Amino acid sequence: MAQSREKKSGAKLNQARLLSSLLLVLSLVLSCLAALLFIAKRGGTALADNTTLKEIGAAAYIVLLYLLFGGYLTFQQKKIFRDAKRMTIVTILITVMPWLQLVCNMLNVHITPMLFAVMLVAELVDHRMGIATAMLLAAESALFAAEDELFAAAAFVLCAANVASGVTAVFALKKTSNRSGMIGAAVAGGAAGAAAVAVIYLLRGETARAVLTASGCVLFADLFAGLLVTGSLTIWEHLFDIATTARLNELLNTNNPLLKQLMYDAPGTYQHCMNVAALAEGAAEKIGADQLLARVGAAYHDVGKLRRPQYFKENQQGENIHDTLPPQESASIIISHQKDGATILAKNKLPGDVIRIAAEHHGNSLMTYFYYKAAEAGEANPQNFRYPGKRPGTKEGAIVMLADCCEAAVRSLGECTAEARENMVHKVIWSKLTDGENMLSEAPLTIADISDIERSFLRTFGGLMHDRIEYPEEKKE
Repeated sequence: MAQSREKKSGAKLNQARLLSSLLLVLSLVLSCLAALLFIAKRGGTALADNTTLKEIGAAAYIVLLYLLFGGYLTFQQKKIFRDAKRMTIVTILITVMPWLQLVCNMLNVHITPMLFAVMLVAELVDHRMGIATAMLLAAESALFAAEDELFAAAAFVLCAANVASGVTAVFALKKTSNRSGMIGAAVAGGAAGAAAVAVIYLLRGETARAVLTASGCVLFADLFAGLLVTGSLTIWEHLFDIATTARLNELLNTNNPLLKQLMYDAPGTYQHCMNVAALAEGAAEKIGADQLLARVGAAYHDVGKLRRPQYFKENQQGENIHDTLPPQESASIIISHQKDGATILAKNKLPGDVIRIAAEHHGNSLMTYFYYKAAEAGEANPQNFRYPGKRPGTKEGAIVMLADCCEAAVRSLGECTAEARENMVHKVIWSKLTDGENMLSEAPLTIADISDIERSFLRTFGGLMHDRIEYPEEKKE
């Protein structure tokens, strides 16, 4: 069975690599066509001389750039190169940009749309990929910045402007967590690009008017690109189902309809989710996982309980409704919340990564409480008491599973000592690695990671369950 799973994984990996390679080749061909069209359309200038040789040189130049870009992807960004969805985003953007540059050149050689692609790649794919894209497109823009001859002063200026604005904008994006901050990143990038143009033109002894005109074109083009990124980001997020930083931060807003409904209709579950979110975020930071995704996944992992909140202990006041139900019926109601949660999240169009965490946060584990209760009556079939989900396949999903179990277990202790909490957390975490359960077999976690998660949980519990001073009662006269 393990060999079969490895073969399937290897086949999928090879398919992803092949698709990524084909996408890059397609982008290369279309970029070469844009370069050839540019040179062919420059009739009446010095570019018309030896057109064939220049077309060959331009095509070779584009091929060289793509070879370098493809090598970077193959050796430094293997994870992205194997991700067909993200490679599709990268390919679309780097393919469209040369053609847009052709259009912009008709207005002014200093107007460039490249920052639009750089910022989207940085936000939707990866910040390092954003810088790599900036380098590729800046080198390409040098080819398209010809007025009378190839790679003249204008080419150097436009290349320098795109590098400066692209790199600056990507670093600025790393510091922002909302959509309005993207405009600020574009302004920073535009300012850097305009400064680069101004410095080069001043060194060349250009007139003040030429310096201001060129710098202004770069600045306003980058600002416009930032506005387009901010306005279109939601479309890209939903089209490719990407959980960007901005989108995840919006989901943590307590005004979100799902969180607000959870707060009012299932207050105990809401408090549990917030505690699990705190545990998950700290543990994710500790082992280098996506802490924002872990926090959001934990905040929404139990929304399936909204369907029947009164059937869950944390929302009950007084009698426990399960005392009057057969164990099998109780188990089926509790088990259904995992599937219900995924359904509710999908209906509300949350990111697929968050839905996956909710759908896997119990894996296919056994509901021991009701199983043993049914076993005492001699009517227990283990398959009827198992969650139907898959085991967590990501670090974030595994962290949320462990945080969920540990929070519930520690809360069940009531008033307890730090030593009792430590023993309970250790017991719960390592019970997931037993031969019978082995809930972490699909997650990319090492034993060292699991130990770090345990230590992080204990530190967070120390803050969540700290002692409070007992105020003396007011003396009555």
